[in-house]
Amino acid sequence: MTLVMTLLPALLPALLAGPAFAQGNPALAELDRAGRAMAAARCARPVESKASRVGGSQDEMQSIDCRSFRVAIYVAHDAGNGSGPRESPMALVVLGHAAGLPAGLAVGVAPTAVQALLGVPSRQRGDSFSYLLDPSRPAGDSITFEVEADRVRAISWSWAAE
Repeated sequence: MTLVMTLLPALLPALLAGPAFAQGNPALAELDRAGRAMAAARCARPVESKASRVGGSQDEMQSIDCRSFRVAIYVAHDAGNGSGPRESPMALVVLGHAAGLPAGLAVGVAPTAVQALLGVPSRQRGDSFSYLLDPSRPAGDSITFEVEADRVRAISWSWAAE
């Protein structure tokens, strides 16, 4: 009962506000920016790095394992316009300590702490929950907190390739 009474004042505004979206939620927007920055930076010494062609095109999908996180990047190669390859992050999964994530939003924290910062999730599946980054695209970009034994065990970003 004491935990509920302690968390209730922090959770009440989020519960009354409804689902959180990046445009109206600075903490969610900051988390999205942090994930995109991590995906763009990758890591200096990946455990494994793979690339494969997409269909019959020159485009490729890159998969990079950086120990505490994994990232998938779509690389669209020059289509004759001279601009060179364009990279778009498609997915990021953080499995351990990751520098650059906003305070309180990391692997190992309690799900109630995440929801106190980000508000009511857009979707819930079992103990895990997700936030849509753009409400106009319900199948689009999202961040999912995978929960096990009352702790966040992984944070997953999913972005549509641009």
